[in-house]
Amino acid sequence: MTPMHELFDLPPGHAEKFSKMLEKNKGKLGVLVHPFFHEESSLKFEKPVQKQVPAYQKALKRLLKSSLPLVVFEEQHKLQSTYTKLKKLEPDKPVIFISTLSSTSMLAEKTGDWKKVQRALHRLGARSIYVAGEFHNPQSHGNLFHMRCVDFVKDGLRNESLFKRIHVLPRMVVRRRL
Repeated sequence: MTPMHELFDLPPGHAEKFSKMLEKNKGKLGVLVHPFFHEESSLKFEKPVQKQVPAYQKALKRLLKSSLPLVVFEEQHKLQSTYTKLKKLEPDKPVIFISTLSSTSMLAEKTGDWKKVQRALHRLGARSIYVAGEFHNPQSHGNLFHMRCVDFVKDGLRNESLFKRIHVLPRMVVRRRL
């Protein structure tokens, strides 16, 4: 199993390997946001949300088996457990982590700001970004940080001068209407 790496602590060999994967995939990058939130949360989710989880889990396995390189946004204290779960599902998948604050998709202080993340992903070769994870709620106009982590990351990465497109993968999100 390869060791866990965060975006701004990549050893040279890992950065080159990741860049080659991006090149092979024409700059397409998969981004997962809190991929196991439903398993680790103490929140009780309503039935419509619970019904989406099996399809999400199948789609997550397909994404991990795909050739897309992955970046995972995860809370700092969950990095190691998420890494272990991902590696159990697909041991050879190269993954880079970006730390977020607890219970949000706001970047951890050590990560810096969104422009720094955008530039680093672009330098690695990302040109199109496909976002997946938990939770997505495009209709919500309420609190931006409550159960809208996928949307928050998508908005944070949006930079038309660096990336051709940023899409939310519709079958790869758990939707929750607030």
